[in-house]
Amino acid sequence: MFSSFTKNMKTYTKRIAFSLGFDKNVTTYVAPHTHATVLKRSGAPIDAISEKLEH
Repeated sequence: MFSSFTKNMKTYTKRIAFSLGFDKNVTTYVAPHTHATVLKRSGAPIDAISEKLEH
């Protein structure tokens, strides 16, 4: 089940990126780190960002 879920997530992530016009390879790894970058640039505390990423 997990591998099926992961495969589906990767497939849909690529479809969404393509439909939004991204020409780079977008993976499921990118989304949370992009979110963290947005949070950091908006002034969120690093501790809160790290907790969200479970780091």
